[in-house]
Amino acid sequence: MDKMILEKDQYYQNIITNLEDYDVCINMSVNAPGDSKYSNEAKLLVSYFDKLITYDYVKKEVHNTLKGIQINYYLNGVKGSLVKQEMIRLEDNHPLGRFIDLDVFERNSKKSLSRETLRKCYLCDLPAFVCQRDNNHRKIDLEIYFKREILNYLGDVISNLIKESILLELNLDPKFGLVTPYTNGSHNDMNYELMLKAADKIIPYLREIFKATVRIGNLYELITNNQVIGKLAEAVMLNTTNGVNCYKGLIYNLGLMITASTYSLVNLQNFDYSYCVAKELSKQTFKGEELNTFGQKVYKKYNFGGIRKEALQGYPSIRQTIPMLVDYQDKTLME
Repeated sequence: MDKMILEKDQYYQNIITNLEDYDVCINMSVNAPGDSKYSNEAKLLVSYFDKLITYDYVKKEVHNTLKGIQINYYLNGVKGSLVKQEMIRLEDNHPLGRFIDLDVFERNSKKSLSRETLRKCYLCDLPAFVCQRDNNHRKIDLEIYFKREILNYLGDVISNLIKESILLELNLDPKFGLVTPYTNGSHNDMNYELMLKAADKIIPYLREIFKATVRIGNLYELITNNQVIGKLAEAVMLNTTNGVNCYKGLIYNLGLMITASTYSLVNLQNFDYSYCVAKELSKQTFKGEELNTFGQKVYKKYNFGGIRKEALQGYPSIRQTIPMLVDYQDKTLME
C-alpha cells in the first residue's frame, strides 16, 4: 500500500510539472476493485474510452502503474472547469462510465478539480466510499460484476456492428452474381431470406469470439479456441440452411478480424496493428494444411489467390481501400 501511495504522489507530481507547458491535463484510470484493474477487461475499457476522448490534445502519455493502465491527455486553449464538466457527464451517463476515472488538472493547481456529486457504488445506491469503508460487498462480487458488465456491453456493441456490416453487404445492389434483396444472382440454392436466417444464427458465435479473445489474451491459445467457435458457427449455419454455405468465408474472415482487433485493443495498440495480428493468426491457422479445395489448388498452381491470400498477407486490399473512404455512413458507402 505504501508503494502505491508513493507512486501515486510521484505520478501526480509528474502531471503538475508537465502542466507548466500545458493548460489542462485529463488523467484516465480504471475504477476497478482488486486485481481486476490489471485484467484484460480493464485494458479493453481504457482502449474503448480512449476513443471517446475527442479533445485535440497536444500530448498523450500511456503509463502502466500499480493502479493499472493510466493515460494523460495534455490540452491547450481550453478551460479546466468546462473539461471537468464534460468528463463528469461521461462518467455519469455512459453505461460503463462508473468503471472509469477521468480526473482533470489545471495549470498551477496542486490537485485535480473536484466534482459536486459523489460517485455511487457498483452494486447499490450508496456512495462508493461508504461501501468501501464499511466493506459492504465482497471483493469477488465486485470483480465479477466489473468484468461481466464490460464484456456484456461491448459484446452488444460488437454484435450490432457485425449485424450492420453483414446487412450492408447483403443489401448492396447490384453485386456481381451475389445475393441481394432483388436477385439471387448466380445462386440457385440461396435467396435473401435464407441469408438473413444464416446471419442471425452466426452472430452469437462471432460475439463469443470477441469475448473469448478478451478472456484468454494469449495469441496462440486463441487460434485453437476461436477455431472451435468458428466451426460451431459453421455447423449451426449449415443446419439452418440445410447444407447451403451462405457465410463460411465470412465466419472465418470476420472471426479473424474480430480476434485481431480485440487483441490489439486489449494490448493498447492502434487498428493497423490488427492487420499484423491477422497475418500471424492466418499463418498459424493454415500451417501444414493440405490444399484440397478448387480455389486452393488454383492458388497453388497459378499463385492466384482469393480471400485466403488476403488474410495471409494481412488484408492489403482493405488497408489500401479504407483511406479512400470519406466516412463510414451507410448513405455514402452505398453511393
